[in-house]
Amino acid sequence: CRARGLGVACHQDHRVAARGECDEAIAAFERALALEPQDARSHFNVAYLLQRLGQHEAAIARFEQALAIDPGIDRARKALDASRAALEK
Repeated sequence: CRARGLGVACHQDHRVAARGECDEAIAAFERALALEPQDARSHFNVAYLLQRLGQHEAAIARFEQALAIDPGIDRARKALDASRAALEK
């Protein structure tokens, strides 16, 4: 997470996500995005967590947003394809 001014709190967001507390982590990344809306990594992190929750339509929108900001995030492209495939099942 690269949002300015978040320092340690941002790293805590990753630990929250690692513990499976996706809703709390999403809220934390959304707060980061309020400070730095063009942070592609935070958009990716929200999308990834939505994907883990099975919310593929929302995840797709956020993966696309991350890729619009930074087309070089290969993990976002692969995850986007996975969410699209999940919706086709």
